[in-house]
Amino acid sequence: MNLVIETSDHSILERMLETKDFCVGYEIKIPGNATLIYDGRVSRKGIVAGLPEILEFTITFAAGTASSLVASWLYNKLKDRRVRIIEFNRKKVEVSKEGIEKTIEESLVSKEYKE
Repeated sequence: MNLVIETSDHSILERMLETKDFCVGYEIKIPGNATLIYDGRVSRKGIVAGLPEILEFTITFAAGTASSLVASWLYNKLKDRRVRIIEFNRKKVEVSKEGIEKTIEESLVSKEYKE
């Protein structure tokens, strides 16, 4: 599942990856039997200062993934941050535990039917 976060909070990446020492491809295990993989960032430059950057990730799910635990972990990393937009597989999602969990559950169900 692709995850895109648009934010003006430059500390959010270290908060999510739980380290300052990372590069593209860095992986972290998420509670609930999933993995977050850092795919890179797009920094915007222009006349206007403070343009948000776009952070890109992939979330992989193992068998028996607990979507509520993954959603809680992700929401706790994003809440109270300057997150403008989050997207899962190009679908904008409300920055709430419920919105994130619903989207993850839908993705897991559709994945089951495709396999």
